[in-house]
Amino acid sequence: MYIIYGKTKNERFKAINLATQDTVNEVSNASLFDETEENENVLQEIVQELSQLNKNWRFEIRRLGVRK
Repeated sequence: MYIIYGKTKNERFKAINLATQDTVNEVSNASLFDETEENENVLQEIVQELSQLNKNWRFEIRRLGVRK
């Protein structure tokens, strides 16, 4: 599963719930996406749009269970 994470400059990355447009502490409350090539492309577009709309934020796509 894929999850979009976001953060501002001095914060830690948090998972994002796209429906509520909030960061969440629990992964179970985040928007989850199946690991398909189609979803990878869609998620790249979402991250690009989020970055354009939120200049002070950084966004990335992560696989569930993989920590950085």
